[in-house]
Amino acid sequence: MRLGGGADLPSAAIVTAFLARLNVPDPTPQPAPQPTRSAQGPAADAVVRAFYEALGRADGKAAAEMVVPERRASGPYSPEAISRFYLGLAEPLVLVPIRSLGGEAVEARYRYRKPSKAACDGVSVATVVLSHAGTFISHIKPSGGC
Repeated sequence: MRLGGGADLPSAAIVTAFLARLNVPDPTPQPAPQPTRSAQGPAADAVVRAFYEALGRADGKAAAEMVVPERRASGPYSPEAISRFYLGLAEPLVLVPIRSLGGEAVEARYRYRKPSKAACDGVSVATVVLSHAGTFISHIKPSGGC
């Protein structure tokens, strides 16, 4: 269709709609995705502290936000699973201290009580990573049977 100076409005609207549907690549170069790397120092400590404090409140949504996105959609790091477990405790989780173990590892010590069981004094080591989306926990290794 050739549009000249006397083109009518319906023809212009049809051409505009057609051009809008074309899949033309964006000429603006997109930044390359940044590789995930280890997080260290205060940022790593803050993420681990926020995670365990959210567990103490049985706030699965807030806790899951501290975990890498690919691990929070389902399974034990999903908001629902976290809330279900921590809401069922006889005594809520209390974070004792955390300490950096160097590099990407942060140790957390905590205490809680399951219904009709002795108190659990737990220790976990969280691996914290930094990505283009933020600082997240990628893995938690508990020890001590809790």
